Amino acid sequence: MLSPPDRISYDAIAPTHMERTFHWGPSQVGVALAAWYGPKLLSIVPGKLADRFGARWLTVAGFLSSIPPLLAASFADQNADRTKTLFVLMTVCLSITISLANAPITAEIMYTIKDEKITNPNLFGSTTASGLGFGFFVFSWSLGATVGSLSCARVVDTAGWSAAMYMLVAWCAAGAIVCFVWTGRREGARSPERREVIRRWHSTGPPRLYLGDFGPRLLSLTPPPRAFHPYMEV
Repeated sequence: MLSPPDRISYDAIAPTHMERTFHWGPSQVGVALAAWYGPKLLSIVPGKLADRFGARWLTVAGFLSSIPPLLAASFADQNADRTKTLFVLMTVCLSITISLANAPITAEIMYTIKDEKITNPNLFGSTTASGLGFGFFVFSWSLGATVGSLSCARVVDTAGWSAAMYMLVAWCAAGAIVCFVWTGRREGARSPERREVIRRWHSTGPPRLYLGDFGPRLLSLTPPPRAFHPYMEV
């Protein structure tokens, strides 16, 4: 819920700020928004890093590194060439830094579901929990986007652009704390039995193809143990 306000709130107030302060038209606003969305095309990079190193430190780094661009963007409140340049540059920087947090946060859903399926394969019954997990993610994302957009727009109208940037700084700081506490693969928080189950699952290797009683026995016909191969169902 903490990530959408940083992204969606900036999306909501940046176009009106460019029109009111810089007197830009649709074409100029579109180019500036391309600087906001363009760097997000590289989100596959933090996603790959999250698969390798986990989501905790990427999300924390993404939120904390978003604070300096937001503080610098708070000075872009005058119609001058230097403030326009500052605004566009900080928009690009903010797009890059916040992308470090968005992809790992999304991937954290699958990490959590797979971890739970490994240690307790009957937790979700005969069905998988992927749809439920993403449903909760969309719910929290929408709730955060709604609250962030309305509150940030209200702050801009009452206190100005700089105050809205300070509010987003507070959101980023809170997001870094929450992600540090509740995300990532925390081996130390698992019981010895839980760690042993996960170790045994990884030691078995990838699941083998199960052909049942049909076809030539060219491959292993032993079905993979459900307790150690939940990825097949997630």
